[in-house]
Amino acid sequence: MLITQGGAYFAVSRVSQDSARKQIDRDLVSTARIFRNTLVRQGRDLLEKARLLSSDFAFKQAFASRDYGTMLSALQNHRIRMQADVMMLCTLDGHILTDTLHPDDNDDSDGSFPVPGLFDRIMDSETGELQAIGQIDDAVYQLAIVPLFTPEPSAFIVIGFLIDENFARELSATARDTEVSLLQKRQSSGWQLFATTLPPTLASDLSGRADISTLPSDQTRMITQAGQQYISMAVPFGSGARPGTALLQRSLDQQLSAYHALSRVLLGIFLLSLLMSLAAAWFMARSVVRPVKILERGARKIAAGDFGHRVQIRQQDELGQLADTFNEMGSGLAERDRVRNLLGKVVSPEIAEELLSRQIELGGEEREVTVLFSDIRNFTGLCEKLAPGDVVRLLNSWFTRANEVIERHGGVVDKYIGDAVMALFGAPLDKPGAAARAVGAGLDLQQAIRQMNKGLITAGTPSLNIGIGIHTSQVLAGNMGSASRLNYTVIGDGVNLASRLESLCKYYGVESIVSEDTRRQAPAYAYRELDRVCVKGRQQPVTIYQPLGPDPAADSSLPLYRQALDAYRNRQWQRAIQLFTALAEAAPTERLYQLYLERTQALAKHPPDTGWNGVFQHAQK
Repeated sequence: MLITQGGAYFAVSRVSQDSARKQIDRDLVSTARIFRNTLVRQGRDLLEKARLLSSDFAFKQAFASRDYGTMLSALQNHRIRMQADVMMLCTLDGHILTDTLHPDDNDDSDGSFPVPGLFDRIMDSETGELQAIGQIDDAVYQLAIVPLFTPEPSAFIVIGFLIDENFARELSATARDTEVSLLQKRQSSGWQLFATTLPPTLASDLSGRADISTLPSDQTRMITQAGQQYISMAVPFGSGARPGTALLQRSLDQQLSAYHALSRVLLGIFLLSLLMSLAAAWFMARSVVRPVKILERGARKIAAGDFGHRVQIRQQDELGQLADTFNEMGSGLAERDRVRNLLGKVVSPEIAEELLSRQIELGGEEREVTVLFSDIRNFTGLCEKLAPGDVVRLLNSWFTRANEVIERHGGVVDKYIGDAVMALFGAPLDKPGAAARAVGAGLDLQQAIRQMNKGLITAGTPSLNIGIGIHTSQVLAGNMGSASRLNYTVIGDGVNLASRLESLCKYYGVESIVSEDTRRQAPAYAYRELDRVCVKGRQQPVTIYQPLGPDPAADSSLPLYRQALDAYRNRQWQRAIQLFTALAEAAPTERLYQLYLERTQALAKHPPDTGWNGVFQHAQK
């Protein structure tokens, strides 16, 4: 019943509003037609009235004698007879000789016509006559301009009707309930309201609106003024530098007044039916729905993680049996949650979710993954200096920081291998931007070890140094091991290469190394190319890079280093030695520059064969 009544209510509302909108659209189109016809009719009347004075012989004689008093008197008499609001006599170049608006100022001072550019348009017209909309003394007029022949064109007669509040009210009276507002383009920007039939509160709101200029011409649109909805249509008129717009409006609320009375009746019936339905529902809940509500609240507790919650329904029927089954389900979920929590402490939460959400089976799938290896350098020597308990606490402290950094960048810790961390980006969850997130994690790991070392030095504990290797490739990701004991991990040549890159950090004296494949997929960071190498156990050469951070200008020595590297690979030994020497002297702690300097000096003494391509073969891991 409620659905039927609600549907009827909204159907009546929709039909009434559509009907009201269509009626208003028709009325506004009709008003716009009346407005244009009024301007056309008044324009013709103005031209005819101006032509009458232009053909008056006595007026021509007064003009020939430059009798300004007689000319002003003739203009005033003609204006009154023709029921016009302004008349002027202007020279051919647009200077005022005399006008009815300023009778005391009439002389031969030749003041400029207040509507700029109007007389240029007259000269371009074929008839020498013109109709226009212009502003004179902060008032808007519909003007007609005709030449005065004596017998050649000697001056222009200007006659005009005032477009003001009376004009707007007369137009509004011809179209009942239509509000008329007249606006003119400002010289700077925006629109200026100069006549309206709206109440003062609505008029002030309209004059300050910035969206009037966006209304499409001769099309209706809904706008809100002072909390009321108005269907509005903008009708442009006039031209030149300051065109005008007539904004025709009808109140949608006023048009819907009859519907509002009907809607109140329908709404009363709807509310009465709703109260009756609520009363019936309350009686049903007391007798039937109460056990269901108890089960619902219990389900919400279980969904919130309170697996120890139990429902109490003492009924010997199907609902009582459902309550017993519900409590058994809670016990099972509590056991499963205990297993999940334990598994989440053994492996990363993402991997735990992967293992629990799928059927456990051996095997995997090929996917592109970015692998990050991080290892503590000289860990064996560190163990000799510290007690075993201190070593464990130090490792756990570092692993906790590393895990926070890796998870913050969307990666997962696959495993801890002694003092090393193996992390995955792109598995088991396929998140976009795996390579870029891995590089960002590597840079933050370097920052984390520096922060940790500050505390270690303060406590008198030896500081830690790490190496990081990152590589992106296709690997096999899945559950590996035996049927009774398995581990989610990734295997493949890419994993081995990431481990080899981490081992090369100490050789090149850097904290992290990424492969060409990773660099290509993480272009937002700046890099320094280290070398082209063949790692142990791998024949395919790979270009390796040191990530510097997001700022490409972080290292000012990069341009000189690239020149030295190009000279080295182009067999320009002496130039390479010169450039690497300059780099090594500027940064004596950089092992990379000293390494290339020694390698270049050796090649200069014993040049390689013609097949040499700059690839360095690493014989150790």
